[in-house]
Amino acid sequence: MAIHVIQSQRIEVLVDCLIKKLKSNQSTNALSVLQERHIVVPDQAIAAWLEKQVAEKISISANIKHHRKILGLQWKAYDWALPNKQDRERIKGINMPPLIMQWRIYNALAGFIAADKFDAAQIPTDVQPLVQRIFDSTAQLSDRKKREQKRQEMLYWVAAQVTRLFTNYMAFRGSCIHTPDEGVEQWICPHCDTDWLKAWSHNQPLNIMQLTGLKPEQADEYLPTQARQLEQWQRWLWHQVFKKDFNDRQEIDNKFWFALAHAEQNRQQQFDLNAEDDERDDDERHQTYNGLPEQIFVFTTLELPPAQLKFLYRLAAYTEVHLLYFNPSREYWADMVDPVWKDRYNLKLQQRYIERNPNVSTAQIQAYLSMTNAEFRESQHSLLTRLGKRARDNFALLVNMSGGEGWEDIFPDTEPTTLLAQIQYDIMTLEEPEQHQYALAGSDESIQFHVCHSSLRQLEVLREQLVHWLAEGSEQEPRHPSDILVLVPNLKELEPHIRTVFSTTRGMGCSAVDLPYIPVKIAGVVSQDIQNAWKAFVGRIEISQGRFTAEDFHDWLNLNAVQELYQLDHVQMERMMELLIQAGFRRGLDEQHMLAYLSEQDRDYRYTFKFALDRLALGIAIPQHAVFENTLSFAGVQSSDFELVQTLIQIYQDISARRDWLNPNLSAQTVKAWLQQLDADLKPFVEASGRAFETIRGVMRAMTQRLKNAQSEKVESLPNSFNLPLSLLLKEIQQGIDGSVDQIEPTGSVTFADMGKIRQVPFSLVVLLNMDSGKFPRRDQKVPFDLMDVFKPVLGDRSRLEDDKGAFLDALLFARKSLWIFYNGFDVNGGESREPSSVIYEFSQFLARMIQPQQLDQPHDAMLDLDGLRIPEQLEPLYHIYPLQPFDPTGFQQSKNVRYKDQWFAVAEHILNQSGQRQPWINLDYPVHDAQEVRVLDGQEWIKDVVFPARAYLKTLGVASVYTGDQLPQKEPLLLDRLQQYHVRELLQKHYVQPASRVNQAEDQNSTTPSEPDMALFQDVLPVGHSQIATWKLSLQEQAQLLARLDGRCVTVTTLQNLQLEPHLILSITVPEDRQSMHWLSCMASGAKPKRQTQTWLEYLLWLSYLDLGDEGAAYRREVICNDKSIVCCGLSSAQAKLQLSEWLAMWKHAQKRPVVLPAALIRQEKCTWVKNETGQLMPDNFAKLQEEWLKNHSFGGVELESNEANSHHRDWSFILQQQAADELLALSCRYYAERLYHVMDTEAYDGLKKLNVIKPEVKK
Repeated sequence: MAIHVIQSQRIEVLVDCLIKKLKSNQSTNALSVLQERHIVVPDQAIAAWLEKQVAEKISISANIKHHRKILGLQWKAYDWALPNKQDRERIKGINMPPLIMQWRIYNALAGFIAADKFDAAQIPTDVQPLVQRIFDSTAQLSDRKKREQKRQEMLYWVAAQVTRLFTNYMAFRGSCIHTPDEGVEQWICPHCDTDWLKAWSHNQPLNIMQLTGLKPEQADEYLPTQARQLEQWQRWLWHQVFKKDFNDRQEIDNKFWFALAHAEQNRQQQFDLNAEDDERDDDERHQTYNGLPEQIFVFTTLELPPAQLKFLYRLAAYTEVHLLYFNPSREYWADMVDPVWKDRYNLKLQQRYIERNPNVSTAQIQAYLSMTNAEFRESQHSLLTRLGKRARDNFALLVNMSGGEGWEDIFPDTEPTTLLAQIQYDIMTLEEPEQHQYALAGSDESIQFHVCHSSLRQLEVLREQLVHWLAEGSEQEPRHPSDILVLVPNLKELEPHIRTVFSTTRGMGCSAVDLPYIPVKIAGVVSQDIQNAWKAFVGRIEISQGRFTAEDFHDWLNLNAVQELYQLDHVQMERMMELLIQAGFRRGLDEQHMLAYLSEQDRDYRYTFKFALDRLALGIAIPQHAVFENTLSFAGVQSSDFELVQTLIQIYQDISARRDWLNPNLSAQTVKAWLQQLDADLKPFVEASGRAFETIRGVMRAMTQRLKNAQSEKVESLPNSFNLPLSLLLKEIQQGIDGSVDQIEPTGSVTFADMGKIRQVPFSLVVLLNMDSGKFPRRDQKVPFDLMDVFKPVLGDRSRLEDDKGAFLDALLFARKSLWIFYNGFDVNGGESREPSSVIYEFSQFLARMIQPQQLDQPHDAMLDLDGLRIPEQLEPLYHIYPLQPFDPTGFQQSKNVRYKDQWFAVAEHILNQSGQRQPWINLDYPVHDAQEVRVLDGQEWIKDVVFPARAYLKTLGVASVYTGDQLPQKEPLLLDRLQQYHVRELLQKHYVQPASRVNQAEDQNSTTPSEPDMALFQDVLPVGHSQIATWKLSLQEQAQLLARLDGRCVTVTTLQNLQLEPHLILSITVPEDRQSMHWLSCMASGAKPKRQTQTWLEYLLWLSYLDLGDEGAAYRREVICNDKSIVCCGLSSAQAKLQLSEWLAMWKHAQKRPVVLPAALIRQEKCTWVKNETGQLMPDNFAKLQEEWLKNHSFGGVELESNEANSHHRDWSFILQQQAADELLALSCRYYAERLYHVMDTEAYDGLKKLNVIKPEVKK
């Protein structure tokens, strides 16, 4: 009995044949509908599609059992034929998951890297090169713990790579594939090159010279230097670790075939002699022979390891095996070769022939090549033989094994009507198209090339094209999203763009111009919810292993799973971070955590999480800035923050309890114990968040079950004491999560998948994205240490390059209506043209040779420049070129490319139809509606708006200025910058410069002397390290100078009052508490900069306006003692102050509608004299210098330009004044407002005295 092979180029035909076979069995036995049917499939995608097809056509598919590849069938067949419990336990033991193989390899080698130095005496000779390499990788590390950790990581990586190697060896080099000689019982293959593992199990080295095909004299020159070392340590590993498993597998395999042969013999004897076996034999016969299903179906193959194919043919002797084989061609093409390979080979033949015959003629060379290539090296269809090497090798293996017997060909002979169908037909008939003979129909859009500038642009174009394609469906031939497959060579990189372009919120009633919503599913990618859930879970363990910055903690706390675990919402989370930052958290968990980063002499542990948390906790009991038992209380804790502080304490305890888990020296546990610990740690997350963590729990429990099986008494492949660093175990769980996503299979939506993950499944439309050079074919990711790469290849070996080419061929053959190819044909920056992938280029050249030119007299090699892209002229109908931007008007003007009137159309229409020069927004008044209700504004905020008018304009627009300074602080201060120095001075003044009312109270208590400043009160603002004392001394010195300038005076006590400027506008302003006070004295920790001077002047105007003294008030004095100078304002009456205030109010209203370029930081920068210009207006005499400062585009030290309000490159000014003449706008604002607002400060108007004076303190000698 042989395999019954049914081959076709149409997968639908194979489905019909399968269903026919299933129904035929049902017609002979009514109960057969309940029997299990066993179908071998290459992957889950084909299994899901096949199950759907069977269910649609015979209304039942529940009894169908799918087996993953022939290997999966082989293990199941052992269970069927060997029902003995002991045998099944052995089968379970030798059928090792790759994870257990990796752990066994790691466990076998872990003892060799335990020492800190390489000791050859303690390591077997064969494995020394491998262990030496691991030690060499850590030699440059100075820290012993880091060296140990690095060795463990390196060894685990080696174990993972060797596991991949041994898995490949078991599939492709695990047994002899040659047929034994007849009549020879103990047959040994004399020329076997695939039975490596048997030799290694006997510790026999491989014949390297035979496997490489080299002669002894060529070994030194061509044999890789590490080939013998690789063979030695791999043989040692296999012999030491997997010898018993291999022998057990061989024994199980032999017992399996013996049981089948014995059962078959018993059945035949019973049939021939009608004799009854004894009861024991009868039971055994039924348990073995009847264990196999009556029929086994193999539905297509993507790979055919020779050993597994041999198993399938041997199995066919005992049950019906039907192979439904997808074959691209109905002709025999197992000996066809790649035309490129053929040309290279011919060149080598020619060179060798000439070397042997130096005087040979050209005719003799051609005759020799023709004779050599006459029958054995044909290439009848260049596209098939170029892309289908894997399919050809599988076909050759199948033919060689079967001898061509039992084959049934079903190739529908349908007349092709499109270019795509014609190519598929030519491949089936194995006929190379005649050059330039195919007449392309004008309506033929079966193959399209879409050329863009970027991956994002490809997706934008794809979305529009899919909308158009789906809309073209009819009642007779409807089109659905499930008819579309999109293949990408780098899906993980493209995933964010896919989710953005095909967002679920787009097209769902947002606006009339939105395109319809297209449902998509990204197959084979872990969902964002699961990724974030894992980050939340592992964050509690890993976050304390780094610097533990405020930003790191904020990112972790911002995860939904963390917030659900601690019952927080986003507002509460942000309040938590605000409290921590205000309380001084910068980096580090606590004192113990900082010990790993600080030197032995440095014991300053402020600015840690624990430091800030202690302050917050104490702030609940002592809500003021005070020190209690060396802890500085935080005064900003509100009653609503109590629960948040309690939650922060819980978070700290959770992180602290897990800080040593990743330290193998402090937390050494077995893998079993770690998995139990992690499962218990995961439980509260599961209870809080649920579904997202079920996947993580499933991965961990599956890993636990594999470990349990490996450590069971009947298997014992791993010792119970097997331990692994938790960091490596977490990485393994992470990889398990990545591999545990829903199997890659067709969905009911537009399916996005990695190239090669969904193959041999038909779709009406197949789209290939990112077919760029360098991205496809993907680079061959070779497994390190692979001897299969060193030795001669064997028929059936795999290659990533050939896999990708085969995936493109499958996309071409399984696209039923259309094939769209997208690639980036232009550089996104310079616009230069780019070539596509080599596969796409060869495909386009194939089409160029096939398609007939549009004009008969046109040269066949004529090239066309299509929007900067040079292509063969006959391919012009297939190419669609798109502009860089979706709103480019040229993209809507081309009738060839389908575009819709979406939001980009409105932009393009505006660009196209604009008349005249585009007006800058600075020349347009922003509509500000007059408020009908009374508005109450904060006086200090209003002052900030008028001294920096850009702020007022952006606030009106609703534009927030975000810059890097808004980010969370990353580190504690080592040296104080100017802003931090200001905070220290401000805190000193707040606590030790007393207002007049407090002094009066102190006099009543006979205590007028202020206390000495306590350094402990400043531990949240002083720098860390040795600079702390120096900074404190300098601050005390500045404080002493301030007290000396006060000369015993006390600052004025202030209060908030309302000032009505207009009927609907009220300002909440700060004024002296004592209305009779004529001297308002304040202290400021900042310097008397121009901006501060103007702010003081406005406070002075608001105070006099509030007092409403009429023509009185000239004696009232506003004084601010700043860090460097004093600012004194006096000499105006209330009436004059109101007049001046009205000018500022008018400017503020103007600044809300249109930018006023008049920053106080610039105008008051230097002393000036006001002179009249040519129009009679007063202007500063140093205006040219001010203008130079305004336009300056460099900064030497000092304030950065983007933070300098007096410069046009400030982030706000540059945003408002983009592409405008900043110098002219400054001049315009000065001419209109400078005299009105600033002249009175510097002149002696009204009474002959300056109204604003900046006084330097006297230096005492």
